[in-house]
Amino acid sequence: MSMKRAIVTAAVLSCCAGAAFGQVDGRFSSSAELSLYGAAKWVNATTTGFGDAGPSNPCDDNGVGGDPAAVTTGAEYKIPLSVLGGVAGNVRVLAFINNGGHNYASNQFLPSLPAGTTNLGGDGAGNFIGNLSGVNLANFSGNQFFSTAIASLATLTPTVDGTRDAGYGTAKALQLNRTRFGNSTSGTQAANGSELNGLYMAKDAENLYIFISGNAEASFNKLELFIDTDEATNGQNPIATSSPDVDFGALGNLTGLAFDAGFAPDFYLTFGAGNNPVEYLPNFAEINTSNGGYMGNNQAGNGEGTLEGGNNRGIEIALNNVNVAGVDAPCPPPSGNSDVSNGSEINAVYSYIADGFLNVLVTGNLENGGGTACDAGGNKLNLFFDADGETAGQNQLVASPNNVDISYGNLNNMGGLTFDTGFAADYWMSIKTGGSPVYQVMDAAVLRTDGKRVNGLGSALDYGAYDGGLKSAYNPVTFKSQDFVCNSNLFDPMPQDGFTGNLYTNFAPRAAAESLALDNNNPSGTPGLLNFSIDNSNFGGVQGTNGTVTDAANVRTGFEIKVDLVELGWDGVSCIKIAGFVTGGDANFASNQVIGGLPDQNSPNLGNQGNTSTIDFNTIDGQQWVTVAGDCGGGCPVCAADYDLSGGVDGSDVEAFFSDWSVSAPCADVDQSGGVDGSDVEAFFVVWGAGGC
Repeated sequence: MSMKRAIVTAAVLSCCAGAAFGQVDGRFSSSAELSLYGAAKWVNATTTGFGDAGPSNPCDDNGVGGDPAAVTTGAEYKIPLSVLGGVAGNVRVLAFINNGGHNYASNQFLPSLPAGTTNLGGDGAGNFIGNLSGVNLANFSGNQFFSTAIASLATLTPTVDGTRDAGYGTAKALQLNRTRFGNSTSGTQAANGSELNGLYMAKDAENLYIFISGNAEASFNKLELFIDTDEATNGQNPIATSSPDVDFGALGNLTGLAFDAGFAPDFYLTFGAGNNPVEYLPNFAEINTSNGGYMGNNQAGNGEGTLEGGNNRGIEIALNNVNVAGVDAPCPPPSGNSDVSNGSEINAVYSYIADGFLNVLVTGNLENGGGTACDAGGNKLNLFFDADGETAGQNQLVASPNNVDISYGNLNNMGGLTFDTGFAADYWMSIKTGGSPVYQVMDAAVLRTDGKRVNGLGSALDYGAYDGGLKSAYNPVTFKSQDFVCNSNLFDPMPQDGFTGNLYTNFAPRAAAESLALDNNNPSGTPGLLNFSIDNSNFGGVQGTNGTVTDAANVRTGFEIKVDLVELGWDGVSCIKIAGFVTGGDANFASNQVIGGLPDQNSPNLGNQGNTSTIDFNTIDGQQWVTVAGDCGGGCPVCAADYDLSGGVDGSDVEAFFSDWSVSAPCADVDQSGGVDGSDVEAFFVVWGAGGC
């Protein structure tokens, strides 16, 4: 060994001996960790179509940031007066956005809550408790209901299509709060945020018409509508346990919700939107009776309100979900905040292998959703890994419902998506964040070539995995049994009794599935095989669609993942690749933030990609995946520690590495920076000193 080589080796070993690898916190925590990650594997050059994070100048959280009165699309109702008991006097109305479980109220009420109000949650202060028994609207100034004599409403027979007719006149109520359930930026029926901007009403001889401008995020957040006809005496304030069971216990989760004095609703209508194409499925209840049930379904944006497949009682409901105006998202702190972002973007991908784990940092940010860790909207970062060569895994995501069920079908919603030739996904991760207090959650699944493993009855032998919770308590998230707020019965991997259709776990899914294969009745989980954390503070990087790409390479925060190589499915030989993109809440609408990048600014493919299930990346110029370990056929070792490819890690690997490094051979570029220098020596000894990858 030359003197130069010996000096460098001694210095690196001295530096790195006993040093801990970088902590999983969503950022480059130190210059040492930056050195571990090395140069970016890819840097984005596409401005974001899902909102550019940053403080408005100025930004006032007590203002709405937009013009709610200008919004002309949303939800439109035609309700026969006979269904409401034949209204002759006053009619009173209240609407609000709730989460998919009807148990975590947003701050989007009409009439509005006072300016600056945050999500109410289940306890009235934004905290999830499993129901809305803690919410009392009398605790807020003003009345959160609108009351008018039916005779005073404008006479109008509008086209029930989800677009406001001019004859409605001025709004009966306008929103005063920025939405904390996501500010939609998609401009399609697959809205990626929920907000209520204005309430409008009209009537004709036979019907009451209600128009509510805004959006219902296509992740089955709920638009709740209560009506008090002021004629009957059977309304409820607060909602009682005697209410009819509709929409899988909706009113049960609303039990205890108390209204302002003078409002005791007699009727309840609710719906959420989702699926692909986007549809909505309303329910109706006559409160304090046994009357109620499913009203039928309709497709968003089809221009009419007819409901089919249920008892619609003559009611029509139309949804036009394309709004991107009206109220804005909350103002982020001027210097950024690791928990909160008002936009979504991907800036760059970094990685390294050490101690048997693949470490990946995807810099960027993800707009916060509303609701809770269990049942919430907000955008998702979907990541796919190819770790065992392109002959295994899924080049085209298998059709629904053949992958595991997780996060209300998010993975199966993408069935049909085709990756570039040369990429076959073996593993999927989906990240979301939001709520108040803030949560961070990941869903994960193994992607087998033919879909999930099943038994002879079609019951699952693979898991949908999820873990996370309040960020203040779980950072990083480590996929192990813990106090996860969604379902206390699913800490450990579920057994397969032979008939259970879908299985879930809070542990990493591959290892759990292998234990299930050994004993269907007593599967086990291994903690710490999958870890992640989000730092959402970035204001830099790519800008909005009307801006320019600036300093994407300089962003130092985002989404950090540490995954065991065996759990990932690495075959020990193949290079490891990653693909990914930002989608709306239920993954059926993809943004233009795509790992590997979209074509130049003049390309028609540059915009948001839309229907996720129909995307074929082969039809888009460039390569929409990047290599995070290995050189994919170039002859260099995937795991630099076994540099001589002998199958073991020993002194001969040091000799082989320095032989290449001294002549600047391509394989000596261990940190994949594009050049051979001292940082490659440090990168090599990180993994060699750990005894391999």
